Amino acid sequence: MGILNKVKLLISIKLGKVDSAHQWLMNRAYDTWEPEEDYTEFLERLDTLHRDAVVLGNLNYQVENGGWMQWYLNGYIDGLSYIHDALDRFEKFSEKASDLASKLRDMLEEVEEECKLYLKIHKFQSYSDFDELESLVANEGYEEIPTIGDIENEIQEGDIEEIIDHLGIREFVDMGCIRQAKSVKEVAEEIKCAIVWRCSMDLLDSIRENLDMLSSRYYEFNDEFLGEIEKWLRSRI
Repeated sequence: MGILNKVKLLISIKLGKVDSAHQWLMNRAYDTWEPEEDYTEFLERLDTLHRDAVVLGNLNYQVENGGWMQWYLNGYIDGLSYIHDALDRFEKFSEKASDLASKLRDMLEEVEEECKLYLKIHKFQSYSDFDELESLVANEGYEEIPTIGDIENEIQEGDIEEIIDHLGIREFVDMGCIRQAKSVKEVAEEIKCAIVWRCSMDLLDSIRENLDMLSSRYYEFNDEFLGEIEKWLRSRI
């Protein structure tokens, strides 16, 4: 930031024309965003002061507005490395800043883990890759998926409709395929695919719940976090 702009900002703050140095820095940064740039390219070009203001401001706005899931789905995870860089600087500002940075780092680690799993599930679902989905669900310890042989035995011993309802897969099974199947094995394969799909959807629900819980934890300290960020950014102007 040039000397003239620093003086203007400091005078504006003193006169009460600017309430937030943080927002002022973000606005100035966004005024420079070129149409052909993506978010990462935009961040790379900024100096550390403006970049710190942008990545931490966007994190708070996104999570406060729609939780960690919104922050992730809107692509702000692309700036994660810059968030960690900003926290490295922020934690040196004060004892309170160090404590807040530690809380956020621990939270980001959990968020990133949940988001990566969420992305994997969606990827395998989009390709209808049931083998990968089954492996992923099993690795997460969600539930044991029955083998084709086990399902075949159940079909031979019971009613298909009752089996489908008992397994809770009615909304995931293709009854047309079931009726047109030429063998018990084909029916068993269709049922197994529906079980795997149901488990993956349940796992997605669990991830959303975990991210909602992490969002609630963030709301417990975000006001304090923003207040300390404001002091820190002002100290650097």
